[in-house]
Amino acid sequence: MKKFFTTILLILSTFISVVAQKNHTTTITVQDGERWWGLSADQTFTEPFEWSTDSSKPYEFRMAALISSAGRYVWSKSPMQISFDGTSFAINSADEKVDVRKGGRSLREAYLVYRHTHAAPSGGKPDEMLYTNIIYDAAGEVGALHTSESVVAYAERLIAEELPAGIMMIPDGWQSHSSELVFDAESYPSPADMVTKLHQLGFKVMLSVSPYIPAVGREFVRNREAGTLLCDEQGNIVLFDTEVGFMACRVPDMATAERFSGELRSLMNSYGVDGFRIDATLLESRLSGEALDNFYSAWAAVGADIPMMIYAPASALVGEKVAVVAGDGTIEGALRQTLRIGLTGYPFVSPTFYKAHAEGENLWRRAISSVALPIATVIAPPWKFGTRGEELAKVIRWRAEQSEFMGDLLNESSNTAEAMMRTMDYMFPKDGFSNCYDHYMLGDKWLIAPPVNDEKVRAVRLPRGVWEDMRGRRYRGPRVVNVDVSRGQLPIFELQ
Repeated sequence: MKKFFTTILLILSTFISVVAQKNHTTTITVQDGERWWGLSADQTFTEPFEWSTDSSKPYEFRMAALISSAGRYVWSKSPMQISFDGTSFAINSADEKVDVRKGGRSLREAYLVYRHTHAAPSGGKPDEMLYTNIIYDAAGEVGALHTSESVVAYAERLIAEELPAGIMMIPDGWQSHSSELVFDAESYPSPADMVTKLHQLGFKVMLSVSPYIPAVGREFVRNREAGTLLCDEQGNIVLFDTEVGFMACRVPDMATAERFSGELRSLMNSYGVDGFRIDATLLESRLSGEALDNFYSAWAAVGADIPMMIYAPASALVGEKVAVVAGDGTIEGALRQTLRIGLTGYPFVSPTFYKAHAEGENLWRRAISSVALPIATVIAPPWKFGTRGEELAKVIRWRAEQSEFMGDLLNESSNTAEAMMRTMDYMFPKDGFSNCYDHYMLGDKWLIAPPVNDEKVRAVRLPRGVWEDMRGRRYRGPRVVNVDVSRGQLPIFELQ
């Protein structure tokens, strides 16, 4: 009996020893002045947290690695359990000992080594036309009660004002009152003729599409009886107060996505429509858990085989399609979110500064800042802003002149996985930009500092190098340049 127990104890001891050997733990201490990125676009590394690289949701912007401003990175082929106490990381893996690796001396070098060693980019990219053209959101000119005549008149005035043609995006509300994806016969009696006129003027045509339907009528009743409308926890139908009235929402599922996709292709074949903006921004904050998973999967599937597509809200499921994010609704919040998404390996995402009912200075800041983005959008035309309109027109013309540059930048990003919009710290390490999210670089050439509040003078921090502003004045960095933005100027500097 004693021999039996001795044998059992030996087996248990061996088993415990094997288990212990497989539970590898690595401690990584944060160096002085070192900052970390990775894991999630929402992770700031300012507070203690616990994380598992094996539990990410497919629609969230995440990557299974840590990268640092000191050129270090952490990656494992096996799932990692990561805890951070504010000063160091404890990394556990059941399969291997995880080592911190040296990828260079900067955040950029660490990112590039990580991506091209362990997560090589596919080389795929979105439709180039969405980055090389100006998108004119007709909502800013034609309002909620738009018609084919008002949309064509807007395009004609843009040409008359000597502004470049681009992509005309017709806002939600073009559909039939039945909420099906067919043109309203009263407001758009001859859609094919309208599209032809816009094409003749040099414009491509996009339609904004959403899952919302008027909270009245046959389609509403049909969906209510079928139980396909979004409801709150008490079972009441959720209503959205929009510019065109109260709307309910058909919660997207894969069946809805398939039907929508077929209707989108029909619009292209029947009328010559070129593309679509798939907009369900209002819905995102109303869903949670499994419903949110299903929503993102379905919405990313809509128009999957149509090149000219813009998805809002953004999702990692979109992959190499075009996606836009709004952050917390502020300009700086949208910039911060986009820049952090870029550092988790999604190079094509662009912010949107559009905000319903924005007016006055708030609308002005959003309008002029929206034109200098990867997805350059005119959310209100220059003539809406009096004497400051010429400044907006200058930025629109400048952005149109960058068409070749943007095409090259898109190709570069598809091959390197570097974001088209880059943080200052990524491009200029050790220049004190570690927490700067209100300036950004468009590629490695253009520094842009949008006016994020109602300040009259914008303090722009120029990194090392020689910089030239839009008026041809040169500055040698590092230095701070105070730009008078009270008359509408958008601070843009070119690295010489």
